[in-house]
Amino acid sequence: MPEISIVETKNVIRAIRKRYGFDFTNYALTSLRYMLDKVICEHHLRYPDILINRILEDPEFFDEFLFDISIPATEIFRDPEMWQILKDVCLPELSRQTDNIVIWLPDLNDSHELISLLIILTEADLLKRSTIFASSLSLKNIEEIKKGVFNNKTLELGLENYKKLNMSLAFNQFLEKENNSYCFKESLLKDVNFFKQDLHLEPLPEHLNLILFRNKLLYYSIDYQNDIIQHLTSGLQSGGVIVFGHKENPDGFFNHHQEFEVLNKFERIYKKISKMPSF
Repeated sequence: MPEISIVETKNVIRAIRKRYGFDFTNYALTSLRYMLDKVICEHHLRYPDILINRILEDPEFFDEFLFDISIPATEIFRDPEMWQILKDVCLPELSRQTDNIVIWLPDLNDSHELISLLIILTEADLLKRSTIFASSLSLKNIEEIKKGVFNNKTLELGLENYKKLNMSLAFNQFLEKENNSYCFKESLLKDVNFFKQDLHLEPLPEHLNLILFRNKLLYYSIDYQNDIIQHLTSGLQSGGVIVFGHKENPDGFFNHHQEFEVLNKFERIYKKISKMPSF
């Protein structure tokens, strides 16, 4: 169980809402308590009241706080089966629908998902035909993502996943060595449009054809999950695709919205279709 109490957690939520207008009441309470435990431990704050004082008094620390509570992905090309579907099914169909595929990765916490997407687009010769948006709560997160840095374990896992995708391009062509470690080439990330979002995933980019929001719904309260899905899908063009990931269960929303069809039930991939006319 989390060490921070429910009452202490609500005090932190109240302080953040009052000072910055960020309302964490829509987050799953248990998940948020574990996040707060992590921040208190990493910054040696000892007590939640000290955390509250730091948040209230130091905006730079608040951005650090937003960075610290983010949950990073574990590897490049995590769940390679999903990336295979994206490469072989979703992207070819989207490329036939439009000359410019507009893609958004909201609430991005590290470079893994973004790098995976950029490599897939390069493989499909669609990178120059794509406009990519990536957003995060924290400016520090954005700066870290732009560096394209990862650890060796991540590289090993990513390479194993990459081999399962039957790609024609060599994985090492995306890498460069720096100070006895590897990072992804800056040229791969140079055209990505980064921006800072709020807790409600605003602002919403326009004319979206693809949204990757994998395994993030579980951090929101059950009641708020449908609001998030409604918000995200409102930005999708007809024929657009949204990916949630197999750990999620958004079926309660999509079962009641006939303008969507299931592209892959296990990976939770949905396509927005034109509404049928009513007579």
